[in-house]
Amino acid sequence: MRPAAYRHLLLCCAVTLSLCAVPATAAGLGPLSPDQRAILWGTAEDPAPEELGGINDDFKGRHYVAGDEFRLHLFAPKLRGLGGGYLGVGSDQAYVFIGWARPEIAWLTDYDPLVVSLHQAYRVFFLASPTADQFLQCWSAANSKASVALLREKLTGQAQKGAVAAFQQSRGLVALRLAKVKRGLKAAGEPGFLDDDAAYQHIRTLLQTDRIRPLSANLLADKGLAGVAAAATKLGVPIRGLYLSNAEEYWSYTPQFRKNIAGLPFGDGAMVWRTLSGFKKNGDYCYHVQTAVSFVGYLRHKVSKVFGIMRCGDKKEEDSLKLLYTDRVPVPRLVKRKG
Repeated sequence: MRPAAYRHLLLCCAVTLSLCAVPATAAGLGPLSPDQRAILWGTAEDPAPEELGGINDDFKGRHYVAGDEFRLHLFAPKLRGLGGGYLGVGSDQAYVFIGWARPEIAWLTDYDPLVVSLHQAYRVFFLASPTADQFLQCWSAANSKASVALLREKLTGQAQKGAVAAFQQSRGLVALRLAKVKRGLKAAGEPGFLDDDAAYQHIRTLLQTDRIRPLSANLLADKGLAGVAAAATKLGVPIRGLYLSNAEEYWSYTPQFRKNIAGLPFGDGAMVWRTLSGFKKNGDYCYHVQTAVSFVGYLRHKVSKVFGIMRCGDKKEEDSLKLLYTDRVPVPRLVKRKG
């Protein structure tokens, strides 16, 4: 017989079928057809890198299983109701953004296999939890054994092995992070999926209809993002949201990165958002939103690094605490011909 805590964790699927049924009318999203699912889930992934990068040597090798951006609420006004397709790196941030943007399809990408496996655990816990409070309990120390048992029941093979390992390694950090996110967004007056039931249920609907795909994708490699672009095009779902965290600070823009971004089927009104290190100035990051048209324009005209678009260090302290926004599309420089 299962422990009482485990039975409680599975209550959503034990009490009534209606709680676990796919809500075909929620947000107008029903299950994907077999062909659509094959397109979404069938694209290639990038291999794991030999080394996890960082903004300097001290940050290399770190696993970012929990976000460290504390003013995500600044993004909310620009993200709400974007719809279409969402594509982003990172862990818990994805669910905050999905709750605001309400996409039809979401690709949760990272080049760290541990983060990708952690999204498998998120999926199991979301599906087992009709409410955000129940979801949070899955990450508590008191329910740790029951949560591992649930992962082992719902997943198999490598997915099970990876999710259990990611959960056991990350549970404490994730629990602290989710609590901070909930408090911070509530204090800022921008409720997220942990306070807004409509946002929470939208995430669950996407998961129940197989519309959220975690995948190993490296922004600088040639398979993961190209596959996302191909799938989005075939599915007729334009990318309307792209989140890069502060990954761009790690490297200069490469030809492959430019190609990856230019190849994404951005829709009307598409936004790109990122963070830029601002710890010396404001103890956090600077938060920057850019129109996709502007970003593609900057990349086309060979800006070498993100700092050619926006630099946190150039901002006054009071300005670094606000949302930074760019919609300028650069014009090609005229080159005078000799003779």
